[in-house]
Amino acid sequence: MAWKLRVLLAWVAVALSMPVAAQVDPVRDDAGRRDSIDAPIASWRAAFRQAGEKEGLASFRKLLTEASARDEDDPTFMAFRATAEVMTAGRRWNPLAKLIGFRKWTKRLDRQVEIEPGNADIRLLRLAVRANAPSFLGYNKGIEEDCSVVGEALRSNFWSSDPSHVAVASTVLESVEACR
Repeated sequence: MAWKLRVLLAWVAVALSMPVAAQVDPVRDDAGRRDSIDAPIASWRAAFRQAGEKEGLASFRKLLTEASARDEDDPTFMAFRATAEVMTAGRRWNPLAKLIGFRKWTKRLDRQVEIEPGNADIRLLRLAVRANAPSFLGYNKGIEEDCSVVGEALRSNFWSSDPSHVAVASTVLESVEACR
């Protein structure tokens, strides 16, 4: 819960310091080149940043469950969707439903990492999930690799056109003991 507050505070601080202007996010294409992207990933990132709030999580999940069939083939989309579902599972009252939802969607998140192991957005999402998963679930094993990919993305200014997302990535990275 504390990481959500830190993420929210970091996002608010960055948002207040930003000029009001449209920004284009960078993403790497299949050849590993940077390219400008369309609005969907920017909206997924923005929704993720708001997901720490109860209403923000509902909006995050709704955005991703109403996506087109075209997005179902996109590993980045599926990683955002899996993250939204894992976060939703964590809010269920039934412990068995929590566990079933967690296992189902973390498997899907892991599959997206297998498909695109160098995708910084996917690794950041999995790092955030792993950092907040209860240790008895054992999902925090191998967290160092996610730390490494996210740290390299920050050093290479991967999210440079999205200062809000840089702040979130930095906060998540700093909050994970294994990443220090």
